[in-house]
Amino acid sequence: MNTARTITDWRAAYLKLTGLLVRRREAQRISQQDLADRLGIGRRTLQRWEHGDAEPPAMRLFQWGALLGVSIAPDVAQVNEEVEA
Repeated sequence: MNTARTITDWRAAYLKLTGLLVRRREAQRISQQDLADRLGIGRRTLQRWEHGDAEPPAMRLFQWGALLGVSIAPDVAQVNEEVEA
């Protein structure tokens, strides 16, 4: 197994996911501060996650998605948006 490729693939998937989460947050007109408060983290931490400068623990990633209506598969390789009503 090529570890460098696996890391690169995971990083690309993570950046795609964060892009989706940022777009969803903005579409719902939720500020970074409001979302950070709901997640129990600082605004700067959320900002670093959104920009890909840091990565959240898995459970926080699932919570982040749930708060925005984004279902994240346990393997994090598949991202499925829930249908909005």
